Amino acid sequence: MLRAYLLPKGYPDTVSGDYVAYQCFDTMQGLMSYLKGVLCTMSFLRGLGVGSGGGALHQAMVVWIVRDGTSCLSGLAAGSPALTARFASRSHVKTYRLGAETLRGFAGLVELAASTRGPFLPLICAATVCNSFAGVVDSCTRSSLMTHFARSGNFSDCSAKEGNQDRAVKLVGIAVAAQFLATVGGSAKAAWAAYGLLTLLHLLFNALAMRALQLDDATKRD
Repeated sequence: MLRAYLLPKGYPDTVSGDYVAYQCFDTMQGLMSYLKGVLCTMSFLRGLGVGSGGGALHQAMVVWIVRDGTSCLSGLAAGSPALTARFASRSHVKTYRLGAETLRGFAGLVELAASTRGPFLPLICAATVCNSFAGVVDSCTRSSLMTHFARSGNFSDCSAKEGNQDRAVKLVGIAVAAQFLATVGGSAKAAWAAYGLLTLLHLLFNALAMRALQLDDATKRD
């Protein structure tokens, strides 16, 4: 059952030889990313006043709307044809992917700073811009990688199994998150320390995933 859900049909003959090594490291970075997201969400809610008794619903919704608007505008800017064509270039897929994950890590630091040091709304918007650009780059590079892995015209199957792998690791992250939050608690110092450690591990697993990739000459020239 796990093989059917998590691996492309016909594995290993239908994928490239570096598929498993890459996916193992990619799964670990996904887990680190989910736990980082839990910390960032907690800091965002704290910045909205959740749990303090001082938060106003109207103010919270204004922040939420402004953040969503910023995300849409910056996403459209990052998604311009000129930029997406550059991000999708397989000759620089490793550089762009590592750059995107580094930008995500920086965005998380800005979100943590927003809830502890302020000003809240400008910093949240800055983090949103970073995340939007990172999201577009991630989408473009992931598409290139799926094309590389799919060796028998099974791009859709590889993409679907990639989604299943992401959902599976998120289930693990959900199981860990409750204990993780209990350990971090409401301490801002603990949150910063935990985020720093998770970011280092996140970037390490991403670097190992990129190192595991064996892009052939045809892929590099594309």
